Amino acid sequence: MAHIIDFKIGSVNTRALIALPDSPTKAGIVVSFNHNGFDPSTHAILDDLATAGYAAIAPNHYHVLPEGMDLEHRRDYLRDEQFAADFQASFDWLVREQKISPNKIALMGHCQGGRSAWVGASANADLWAGACIWYGGGSFRQSGTLPSPYDSLEKIKCPIIGFFGNEDKNPSPEDVDKFELRLKELGKIYTFHRYDGAGHAFMNFNHPRYHEQASEHSWNAAMQFLKVNLE
Repeated sequence: MAHIIDFKIGSVNTRALIALPDSPTKAGIVVSFNHNGFDPSTHAILDDLATAGYAAIAPNHYHVLPEGMDLEHRRDYLRDEQFAADFQASFDWLVREQKISPNKIALMGHCQGGRSAWVGASANADLWAGACIWYGGGSFRQSGTLPSPYDSLEKIKCPIIGFFGNEDKNPSPEDVDKFELRLKELGKIYTFHRYDGAGHAFMNFNHPRYHEQASEHSWNAAMQFLKVNLE
């Protein structure tokens, strides 16, 4: 179901992964992929979103990498302002090409994509009806000209749902505590789920730390969150 299309971000010709439901929909999801890019887990996420009735698109964030550059050096090129531009282009595509209602689009990301979803929720704050964030390590780190995701929390306008493993070290439970305290202080609408026995990448079925119970619970909670905020 999920497949690659040609996609334009500003003046850059690149690709995106999309999956569309069988019936017309008025709701859409922009997905930020994990550090492996368009891997089987990203395909599965978009397929599941389409099955649930959402038009889904994942932009290729790696269009900024020089040809042949390995992913171990991706952080030398990725910048948060570029993530924001990728999300804006994806949002515009859903509205323009799929006729999605602009007030019924959410943002979602796992791992590296969880961090960039924090970025999008603040840098593109007016776009989203909600944001679903898994793990999101490195969110105290600045990358580019924008403040770090943590330092940008006051800009967020949409409801947030976050999923974290208590065995994770990035973000650690203490890191998640800091985010939760700051969101609470700012009066933001958020729900955090934390899972004992689960570490980073607990939802990735191809990863050694896959945790079936945490994965299923978090996905079901995310689907309920999207139903409430998009439908």
